[in-house]
Amino acid sequence: MGKPLLRLTSADLTGLAGDMSEAEREIEGIERQLASLAEAAEACWYSDAATEYHDIHRRVVADAVTVRRTLAFVKEAVELSRDGFSEQDLETLESFRELQVGQEAPPAVSPPRSGIADL
Repeated sequence: MGKPLLRLTSADLTGLAGDMSEAEREIEGIERQLASLAEAAEACWYSDAATEYHDIHRRVVADAVTVRRTLAFVKEAVELSRDGFSEQDLETLESFRELQVGQEAPPAVSPPRSGIADL
């Protein structure tokens, strides 16, 4: 097997997972700010432009949800790679595959198998 392309320590992976958690919180904060601004604007703005803005705002919120779900998935994978994978972890990753929005999920990976089972 070739040389690994990326070498990270457990501390590096812990830091990365923490950064992802922080990014999720920041996205949630931005979502709250946008919702507040949108509510204020929608309360007194009636026109075709207001309707268009509302539609765009809804799409932005949906995209933010997708980004947060993706971050949660990647964070979980980073934590699992730091801590090692168990059968339950593989099942958890498979359940995350079902969260993918707007695209086909890649084919499932078969679980690891030992040659001892062939004996």
